Amino acid sequence: MEIQVGDGAGFIFWNHLWIGESRLSDQFPRLYRLSSNQNGSISSMGEWKEGEWVWSFSWNRELLEREKEQVQRLVNIIKHVRICEGKADKWRWKASKDDSFTVKSAYKTISAADGRNSIRGSDLELAIIWKAPAPPKVITTAWKALRGRMATCENLLKRKVNIQHQEALCVFCKATIETADHLFLSCDKVYQLWSEVVAWLGKQTVLPCKVKNHFNAFINLGCKKEKRFLLSVWSGVIWSIWKVRNECKFQLGEWNSYKMIVELKSRLWSWMTIHNVQKSTEEFRSWYTAALPGES
Repeated sequence: MEIQVGDGAGFIFWNHLWIGESRLSDQFPRLYRLSSNQNGSISSMGEWKEGEWVWSFSWNRELLEREKEQVQRLVNIIKHVRICEGKADKWRWKASKDDSFTVKSAYKTISAADGRNSIRGSDLELAIIWKAPAPPKVITTAWKALRGRMATCENLLKRKVNIQHQEALCVFCKATIETADHLFLSCDKVYQLWSEVVAWLGKQTVLPCKVKNHFNAFINLGCKKEKRFLLSVWSGVIWSIWKVRNECKFQLGEWNSYKMIVELKSRLWSWMTIHNVQKSTEEFRSWYTAALPGES
């Protein structure tokens, strides 16, 4: 997505990414601090004079010579932007010819990222995950986790979202910055959850603490006929962790691994039944105790 400037009234001059590769407040932090109109729209930073648009800024004090040089650099960057009276600003979807967003164009854009038009090599898991017998929202969350696209605090900080240090800590342990690997795998509480899931599956293993490596190791815990079920389990755990994370962060929720395991098993049984994967005549109570045969 990119901003297409019209009359300049719809977006903030300093804090919206409307020109260049970063916000003007990041490109010119000193000028931003000195501006007396930090939250002003693009159109508030100039005026029409004799039919021409002229940029004009207001400052909290008289500028020093080096600061005036920065203003000139700023003007050189924005001087070619055309302000159009009567034409509203809008978001433009660059991946589509008509500028409108579609799921198809979004998928093609993501798939082609980093110069790849297809999934291959170490990214094979990105194709496999869609075979999981689970709801689309669950698979999508797992897919985003594998791509490193979840809105973890680490990723938000990389995107220059202003987050206080305390708010960036893992919501479960409050001990370290919330990264994908920590949130989904290595946090003490989450690690214990995975251990309980593996025990329920009747397996004994130590899983890696990198998302892709963890995924590949987990889905290979069983035989070939069990792989689709293991895909569903992995996706379900990832989705459950993200769901509880958001509840703790935004709704004063609390971590409860017992409740998470109970809900996970119930969901999995439902998904397996809907997708005709769980064909055994064994009653739910028996399956609830041990999903897969134990290792001999």
